[in-house]
Amino acid sequence: MRTLKITTIAVLGLLFSHSAKAQIYIDLGVGYGAPALRQLVAVEYSSTQNSSTFKGVYSSLGQGIQPQLVVGYKINPNTGIEIGYGFLLGSKISADINDASNPNFTETGTQEMYARMHRLSVGTRVAYMEGNVHPYMRLGIVFGVGAKVISTTETTTTGPSFNETYSREEEYTGGMSIGFTTGLGLRYHISESFGIYLEAGLIAQNYSPAHSEITRFDIDGQDQLGGMTTRQKQTDYVDEYTNSGSPIDGQPDQDLKFHLPMSSWALSAGVHFYFGAN
Repeated sequence: MRTLKITTIAVLGLLFSHSAKAQIYIDLGVGYGAPALRQLVAVEYSSTQNSSTFKGVYSSLGQGIQPQLVVGYKINPNTGIEIGYGFLLGSKISADINDASNPNFTETGTQEMYARMHRLSVGTRVAYMEGNVHPYMRLGIVFGVGAKVISTTETTTTGPSFNETYSREEEYTGGMSIGFTTGLGLRYHISESFGIYLEAGLIAQNYSPAHSEITRFDIDGQDQLGGMTTRQKQTDYVDEYTNSGSPIDGQPDQDLKFHLPMSSWALSAGVHFYFGAN
């Protein structure tokens, strides 16, 4: 019995010691991501009556502003486990259209694409704890949910006696993206419960939409969606499909899945809050 009591006291002592050292922390910040792991996302087109030129636009839809919130729990003075939430406010990627191949008219315009995505992350952080400045490294898995990629095309066709404008918007949605995230940063402790941080990080991620829909289609300002069938407006992206018989206009069309790049190098800064003992 005496041995059991001593063992129980020892275990409780270890648990109390661990709890006293444990600490909850919150990071709140914002960053900007530059394109990483670039892929072909658009094609610029230019033509004359004698030649045509195609130029690839290589970038990532992951570029843009990235607000973020991280909640972590220190399991020892140097190591923490954490979950995070971020939101991608993607920057627009543009490709110009300049078609003068027909002597009777010219077409000029722009194609643009940008992304929105909620990002949830789970990972770990290792810090060097000495003094007020703490270097750290983090590594985790990131899940992209609620994604939306918007693609727009605006063109003007001009001839000797006419001028026609064309405007179309298509949204790609559905599906979940899984990638990884890592970063190196510095935390500066201003007080026992407050600090600031600066971090350089990478998110490596692709996104495969499950569905797309034309949400706007105007010619000379006149809406054309009312005259289009569901199959003309909507597409489901699948691993495999079979064409058999006549297509059904009341159902979405089908096409093969594809991937869009969502990776970025990001520089972020923010504030760091501490709760509990150091």
